[in-house]
Amino acid sequence: MLVNRLFLLNGKQIDVLCAIGTSNVHSNTNFILTVFMGTDKTHHCGDFLYGWAKGVRMTFQLADRPLPMDKSVSHGRLSNGLEYYIRHNQRPKNRAELRLVIKVGSIVEDEDQLGLAHLVEHMAFNGSDNFKARELVEYFESIGMRFGAHLNAHTSPDETIYKLQIPTDDEEIVQKSFLILRDWASNLIFLPEEIERERKVALEEWRQSLGAMSR
Repeated sequence: MLVNRLFLLNGKQIDVLCAIGTSNVHSNTNFILTVFMGTDKTHHCGDFLYGWAKGVRMTFQLADRPLPMDKSVSHGRLSNGLEYYIRHNQRPKNRAELRLVIKVGSIVEDEDQLGLAHLVEHMAFNGSDNFKARELVEYFESIGMRFGAHLNAHTSPDETIYKLQIPTDDEEIVQKSFLILRDWASNLIFLPEEIERERKVALEEWRQSLGAMSR
């Protein structure tokens, strides 16, 4: 893949062409990064050479090894393939942060599906096997949580993340929170009336992201 970028170096605009790819088709961690740059300066930083030597080709080989795991993190994989990471924190006191990370996002959309990944994320709060439409938000607000601050989600090109911050001094709340994660993973209900309502919300969020000149 070739990526062309313009940068400023010492006030001068330079053109950078990066060729990024794998050196081994069987590996997804062994990358070759080749950079062509168009000025006459060179800078060394640690073990890497960041070159601005005119016409020089630089190749960086990244080690084919995983990043070390934080020793305070418990990690494993369930029989259904779900990976989990658990880390104890003292603050905030009596609170747990839960995240459900789905390794897929808007990049898998076809041209006639643009925006659907974001809409699916919205629909997670509007009906599932164990929670009726908008019941989930109402439940969390009834125990003192706020939508946005303690209950939220986001969609990016390569992932969708659902987020909960819950009190841990009530076992029923903890158990229900894991039930919610289970529903978010595979038990959503797409009611036509809720789809239409959330479609308008998603379109408005998209419109606001454009800026005044693009609306």
